[in-house]
Parts: sequence; structure tokens; C-alpha cells
Amino acid sequence: MRRLSTVLFLLIARTAAAQDDAKASLAGRVLDSLDSGAVASAKVQIVGTSLTALTDGRGNFRIGNITAGVHEYSVRAIGYQKTATSHEFASGALQRDIYLERLPNVLTQMVVQGRSLRVPRFFEAIYARGSRWGTFITREQIDSLNPFDLRTVLRSVPGLLVTDRRTYFHFCPADQVGELWMDGRRMGAGEAIDEWLTNIPPKDVQAIEVYARSQTIPADFLMHRP
Repeated sequence: MRRLSTVLFLLIARTAAAQDDAKASLAGRVLDSLDSGAVASAKVQIVGTSLTALTDGRGNFRIGNITAGVHEYSVRAIGYQKTATSHEFASGALQRDIYLERLPNVLTQMVVQGRSLRVPRFFEAIYARGSRWGTFITREQIDSLNPFDLRTVLRSVPGLLVTDRRTYFHFCPADQVGELWMDGRRMGAGEAIDEWLTNIPPKDVQAIEVYARSQTIPADFLMHRP
């Protein structure tokens, strides 16, 4: 079953989104080879460059500003085998659907917040952190709610306000906004959070971490602040 590793809220200053002028571009979807379902938060990279993109909740991605010539592009996602393909890029858009093969799922026994849980492979560090910091929501808790979207899951989190129009931190100063991170990557801030929370299927989420105050953010993430 497809899983994202974590959804993480951070309380940090707003930053402007970077813009680039495309030369050539690569766009498409990343899909599960077994059931053709979307693979969210897969990393697509033009090998040898800093050009990367993460797929959204529907598996869509786009990388722009690619120089003309032959380039290798790789795709990797937690729980799937990495794949790499070469292609000659010219001015304009290249559209590709990429299918990933699943890796065998190996479970590890861990104690999280006083409960013994079997943790899927690659998620051990996330569950270990969740037992010590912030508010941690497990796959089992998400399943028990059978939510329509992730905003529904977050309504009961202390310090986090979820209204019909937006999701934000109760203690957030005027010059700061919440941020959404997935699998160690910053996806958006402020109003952009709600679009992601609406589009990501709850069934594709393995765990959620919420840090409602900046003092509780683990050092692992502070060092990667934009």
C-alpha cells in the first residue's frame, strides 16, 4: 500500500516562492506499477543537477529550466525501487508517466507514546521522534477516523485551528506562518497548506507530526529552514 512518511507542520517565517524561466521541461505522473495508483511525494531529479520536483497527491510533477541535451532523470519514493531513464531534451515540454515497483514491506516492533506498534520499513526514525515531540498521529489513528481529508484528521490537534477556509496555528505571530513538509521536503506555507491537505488522500499517509510552537520543533528540521 502506498504511504507517505510524514506530514510536518513548522512555525517559521514566510518565504517567497522561487520562480524560474523554463528552457525545456519534464512533466508527468509517477504511478504504482501494481495498481496504477498515484505515488505522492516521489522525488524526480535531473541527475547531476539541482533540478528536482516532488509529486503531488495525484502523482503529478513538473521540472522546468532544463538545458537542451541528453540528461538522465531519476525517480525515487519511500517503499519503491529507484528508477532512472535517459532522454534527449529539446526546447519545449516532455510528458512522461513513470511506473515504480514496490519494495517488500518489513515491519519493526516499536513503542510509541506508550503503545506497542509494528512500524513499516523506513519509518523507524519517524515513529521514534513521534514518541518524544509535538503531536504524533499514527496510521492506525487515521484509519480509525476514516476521514474525508487530512484537515478532518487535524481538527483535534491542540494549538491548531481548522476552519472551513483555512488551517493555521493559534499562537502564530503576524509575521510567521505554518509550513507543510512531506518526507523532509517543504511543500508550502500559509494558504498553500490547505490545498495540499485537501488533495493528499488520507490513505496515503503513514504518520503525521504537528509542532504548534517553534520551541518544540526538533533540531533535525531547524537546520533545514529556508
